[in-house]
Amino acid sequence: MKQVMVSWDDVATQAEVLLGDGGSDVERRLALIEGQRESLRALCARLRSNGVILADEVGMGKTRIAVALAQCVIAAGGRVVVVAPPGLDEQWRREFALVGQQPPALLRSYRQFLQAWDGAGTERPWLQEKLVLVSHSFNRWAPGKLPHYRWSLLPATLARYRKEILGKRWPNGYGEFERGLMDCVSRAAGALIENLSIVGSASPSGLLLQDIHEELPAWSETANGENHAARSALRHAVDQVTGLGLGAFDLVIIDEAHKSRNEESLLSTLLDDVLMRSSSARCLAMSATPVELDASQWEQSLRRIGVAKPPVDAIKKYVASVDDLRRAPLNEGHEQAYLAAAAAYRNALDPYLLRRDKREDPTVQQFSKHATPAGQDYREVRPIKVRMDPSTMSEPWMRAVCAAEALSFTSTRVLDNRAKRHRLTVGNGHGISGLIDAVKEETPLQPDVSSSVLDDAAAFSKRKARAEWWHRAMQRAVREAAPGNGAPYTHPALLAAVDAVESVAANEKVLVFGHYRAPMNALQHLLNARAMLRALDEGKVWPQSGLHSDDDRAALQVAHRQLFQREVDLEAIEQKLQAGYRELENSRQRFRTGLLRKLKVGFTSLDPLLGARFAVPLQMLEDERQSRSGASSVVGALAVVARALADHLEGEAEDPTPVQLATAFVELMQAAANLDPLTDDADGEVDDGSRGENTWSATLERLRQDYSHQQGGFARQLNGDTAPGTRRLLQLAFNRANANPRVLIAQSQVGREGLNLHLACRTVVLLHLEWNPAVVEQQIGRVDRMGSLWQQLLERAIECPEDPVPMPRIQVRPVVFEGTYDERQWRVLQYRWQTLRSQLHGEILPECDAADVIGVQLRNRVAEAAPCFSPAQSRR
Repeated sequence: MKQVMVSWDDVATQAEVLLGDGGSDVERRLALIEGQRESLRALCARLRSNGVILADEVGMGKTRIAVALAQCVIAAGGRVVVVAPPGLDEQWRREFALVGQQPPALLRSYRQFLQAWDGAGTERPWLQEKLVLVSHSFNRWAPGKLPHYRWSLLPATLARYRKEILGKRWPNGYGEFERGLMDCVSRAAGALIENLSIVGSASPSGLLLQDIHEELPAWSETANGENHAARSALRHAVDQVTGLGLGAFDLVIIDEAHKSRNEESLLSTLLDDVLMRSSSARCLAMSATPVELDASQWEQSLRRIGVAKPPVDAIKKYVASVDDLRRAPLNEGHEQAYLAAAAAYRNALDPYLLRRDKREDPTVQQFSKHATPAGQDYREVRPIKVRMDPSTMSEPWMRAVCAAEALSFTSTRVLDNRAKRHRLTVGNGHGISGLIDAVKEETPLQPDVSSSVLDDAAAFSKRKARAEWWHRAMQRAVREAAPGNGAPYTHPALLAAVDAVESVAANEKVLVFGHYRAPMNALQHLLNARAMLRALDEGKVWPQSGLHSDDDRAALQVAHRQLFQREVDLEAIEQKLQAGYRELENSRQRFRTGLLRKLKVGFTSLDPLLGARFAVPLQMLEDERQSRSGASSVVGALAVVARALADHLEGEAEDPTPVQLATAFVELMQAAANLDPLTDDADGEVDDGSRGENTWSATLERLRQDYSHQQGGFARQLNGDTAPGTRRLLQLAFNRANANPRVLIAQSQVGREGLNLHLACRTVVLLHLEWNPAVVEQQIGRVDRMGSLWQQLLERAIECPEDPVPMPRIQVRPVVFEGTYDERQWRVLQYRWQTLRSQLHGEILPECDAADVIGVQLRNRVAEAAPCFSPAQSRR
């Protein structure tokens, strides 16, 4: 493909065409709001000179802006690459579909890269693609000896370059090397040299290959796989040749650009070594948190978009002036220093940074207009406080917490790290698992260091004896907290979280974030047990065939004591569950009757393209129905699909119409067909869900795994072991108001980025506190998005002003155990949160009493001077 240097003036012209007068189909489908339109224009202006960080707050539509920009670059004759985390493939493809672009599936492995030259005729070479999606982790190299295909493109390309471009002989030994080449590698090398003959030796591709040829050692060394180590010069050259295969890009979009800042990270090497840029190329980095914990991260973020000399001094002076002003706000010198530093900070970052925050969001502005009292934040951050109070906490747990605190202090210079950590873990619950294990094992505490290092032997012996006493006291207390295996389900912080969750989950859904699997598991089991007991007590059918694990039984016993103050009859519960499940299966059998016929009728009213796409899975279900007997049909694919549809439509239609069924079928199959891995495998096969017939059996199997379980789903968990298809199905179900799960317990690293969980939820419970405020912003951002439940409730409240109910707010509920390490962590998080907001939001001084005239005037002056990076350049 002939590479033509894109003109950023032409890109700006295309942006004006896209924004136009509302007559464009693309504009109507994108539906950009005013702030997004201003951002697109501002991006085009800044990209004429340099790269840009698009740092709009979470949930304000950065992806939509980036898609509009990419469309303008492509319309101007340029090429675009989007570098995104592996789990966000579907989101980007869905957004690009709005502008009529259909990029190949996210490029995540080297084998997938080479498939473009497999000769099957089903793939297009990457060089011919105007738009490419690449995973953050594409550049992973597997440890140990690499397979031949993983490095052989380098020597194959250099040999052809020597022969066909330089006009020299084939390298010695090339014949034997070529006989071992995979066909796709040979074709790829030929394509690279053919492209070079088109674009010319003076092109970026030609100059790069010339440099590689001149700088590398003898060709025979490049043809030796033993020389391709992780950080070798040859590794770098393989990356560069891989970039030649992708071609030069005019716009590089980095999604979640705050990730992997280290220069040696996969993302950094991908951006620096693999992706080629045209001579006019620009980089757009997308991140709601380009700086998180330290102002030095500005330097890393700016270098990522190509700023050679970031304005470090201006950034440091601004951060220091904010600290001084907060410490002594009435010091006139500090105020003057802040005013000067704020102006310099804004001027230094303005060419590179665009940021809209929620104060510019029309919905937030509507809230501010109607909320009482005035100035109220649309987010309510209200800790769930766990207090050492005899009226709310059992005596055994009070003794356990006190013993853990005493043990920690006593063991400061004596005992093993496990004992020292009890004080830090027992309060917020993430030490439940280790604590209970320690109690069960009756293991004595062991010293970290010898007594000679510490003190004389007698003093050491006394200190150790005191620690052992407190350890035994803690063991006794935990045993008394609940008999059997019930202690994890009685932890005070867990019970406080349960109360908070259940107070909301009856009417709206709740999103819980945690880190540690033991308390997350305990919370899930306890919530499900309590929901089951309530349903059975009310005579309702609970969709569970029995008690399937010891965890089920232990949680049920504790839940029964909590709800009914007596011991549970497990046999009676089993009988109720089995009787109800038989009734439920009869209902499901009736639902299956005629289901296929209704689905086919429903598809006649949908888009014909959908009918064509889903003809194969429908036929597979029909074939199964005809081949199976009635007895075996209960466990077949049709039964699983019927259950999935019934659960998906629960509470929305007692007798769903054919169109409702067909629409739900499409949603479920599309979610289950998304087989993107959560982490990339550099040497793995690629199963692209868009390839067609061969994926539907895997899709039906995913539904089978998720919907053939015979247990309730009031609370579900999303963690590192959750399969990608299941993750999408959970997301789909959680966004439907009446479907289970009512509570989604997400492990922070898995659920805090890239998932839209906002359509039926506005409450976030933080089971475990964070240290990084940017992570909390990402977590809240799962529900604080355009079109959220909160936005819907606000619109209804404004339409009915006579309703005495207060204006709805997004609820953020961190669990804080008072008197434990939780309190210190919460204070640190709040301080860091304020610092983050000072750099990204311009929020410097806290609110003060209206009667404090001097304080109010100072706060207004400081707010007026606060740096603003909005495309509208509005001063606050």
